[in-house]
Amino acid sequence: MCGVVALLAPIEQSQRESLVRQMCAILGHRGPDGEGVWSGAGGVTLGHRRLAIIDLSDAAAQPMRRGQFCITYNGEFYNYLSKRSELEQRGLSQPWRGQGDTEVLLELASQRGMPAALDEINGMFAFALWDEHEQALWLARDRFGEKPLYCLLDGATAIVASELKAVVHAARTLGIAIGVERDTLACYLADAEHEVGAKTFIRPIQRVAPGEVWRLTRRPDGQLSLDRRRYYELSPDRCPPSSGPEADAQFAELLGDSLRLRLRSDVPVGACLSGGLDSSSLVCLAGQQGQRLKTFSAVHQPGDACDERRYIAAVADHTGVENHQIDPMQLLAPDSFARFIGQHDEPLGGASVWAQHAVYRLIAEHGVRVSLSGQGADECLTGYRGALPALHAELLRRGAWAELRLALRDAQPDAQLRGLLSALRLAARRQLPATLELPWQEHRWRQNFHRRPHFLIADLGTPLPPPPPPHLGGFMRRSLLHGYLYSLLCGSSLATILRYEDRNSMLASVESRAPFLDPRVVEHCLGRPATELVQHGLTKALLRRALGPLLPELVRSRRDKVGFAAPAERWLLGPLRPLVLDLLDSPTMKQRGLFDTATLARQYQAASAGQISLDSFSLWKALNVELWLRQHRLSL
Repeated sequence: MCGVVALLAPIEQSQRESLVRQMCAILGHRGPDGEGVWSGAGGVTLGHRRLAIIDLSDAAAQPMRRGQFCITYNGEFYNYLSKRSELEQRGLSQPWRGQGDTEVLLELASQRGMPAALDEINGMFAFALWDEHEQALWLARDRFGEKPLYCLLDGATAIVASELKAVVHAARTLGIAIGVERDTLACYLADAEHEVGAKTFIRPIQRVAPGEVWRLTRRPDGQLSLDRRRYYELSPDRCPPSSGPEADAQFAELLGDSLRLRLRSDVPVGACLSGGLDSSSLVCLAGQQGQRLKTFSAVHQPGDACDERRYIAAVADHTGVENHQIDPMQLLAPDSFARFIGQHDEPLGGASVWAQHAVYRLIAEHGVRVSLSGQGADECLTGYRGALPALHAELLRRGAWAELRLALRDAQPDAQLRGLLSALRLAARRQLPATLELPWQEHRWRQNFHRRPHFLIADLGTPLPPPPPPHLGGFMRRSLLHGYLYSLLCGSSLATILRYEDRNSMLASVESRAPFLDPRVVEHCLGRPATELVQHGLTKALLRRALGPLLPELVRSRRDKVGFAAPAERWLLGPLRPLVLDLLDSPTMKQRGLFDTATLARQYQAASAGQISLDSFSLWKALNVELWLRQHRLSL
């Protein structure tokens, strides 16, 4: 887990190297264990900040050269040992220098070529690879986007880095204009998808998409040419149908192997433990594999709806793991929060991101360098509230009345009517002719931009809705629930969560690993019947069945979905109060014309006096945007 930098620019090598070193310094938190810079012919310089996880020796330092390739690489290639053996049997291009995974990736590229080598990698990664023979710069990200990679293309110049702040610094140094991407900002404020496609919050910086590989070459006129392609797409063909007890056993085996691979490390490994099914399953499964991990949890005031102490305690008692807890509010202060927003590079969607930040700080304080995370389980195993209505709508669509009656009977009483109404709406929508579906989606999309009275976003414009992911129709034909899950995995939901996970873990110089995002696990889940993914009114039914005996009953049978939540209203009215009052009274914020600061201030005072409930959603987003604009010296 590291910081990646690449600069392809028609300037002197000394200038490139100086700028790359500055970018590496900005990414120092991603790699406190070392720094390297390499320059090649063709106007390229690669930079790297190292967080040493596998092969701690200098033999694994980067940028790393092997044959015609030089790479700066962020992430882990989990199946590198088996691939290393396969490559040795085929015959190596040159002897190994160390024991790490980066060298195996380079040998794969030598033997298979790019991008074919990516098909053999099971891991999370983002890298820039220079091919000296072809004079080409390859950029790639893992299949689901666990690791970030950003690129600014400007004529003859390409600036690449793991985080936006490093790209922004280089652009300003080279005199390349940057600004706010108004479409992305409008989507964020309207609570619509904003982590879809190439656009970021800062124009003209783009993100390399999950499962995507770029090839940059120089044309005869000196300008850069970009060839962008996908090397991986989640599709129905990759998710063959399976069902029944044998398939449950196969799922448990796949998840167990995914976890086994992600426990490989030359430094201590721990786990986040929220008390939910996902993280609890990983901790219990690790125990079955003989790994009693240190675990780390965020807790809140006893009695809070988002406090999960009793579930955390149940897992700790059941497995005997050592558990460390922190109340994120203890770390919350105006100055530290303002810096935190700037460090994330883009506005945040909710207060739980701060809670996650506190957990990773706790992990680092205990000397743990790698932590397991349950990210991805909600998206592939039906963890979100929309899963039940999607199943009910599918049963309506099929006319499976007896199954629908049983499914509604098993649902929570307060969710039965709500779920049925949602299912009816969804089922009716899916009966629309194809010619009406797109206009209907665009109408709903535009509605999002007119239901936030405190946001004055009309001047930002209404961007077009993002196109649906390419295989949505195929998954919808399998079931409406499968289409729903596919949209979560390939849309804004997972992408946004993984961005937060990466920044928070890297701010603490900790590597986060997500066993549920092994492609074998995801593809298996999307091959299971809808009625085996949600069963007896319970989401994550597959996980409950397959790992049931390993879990404490309190966790296995829980029906509530707390998520990784945080008491935003208490934080805004408490520790962040000085910051809130200062920003709402700020001439700068008022002059931007983006928020109705007067109304926000009146409502905040009324909420402080206990007269009304705080609209924490609107206030949170307003604070995030203002702090973000200030931290990055941006204006509308």
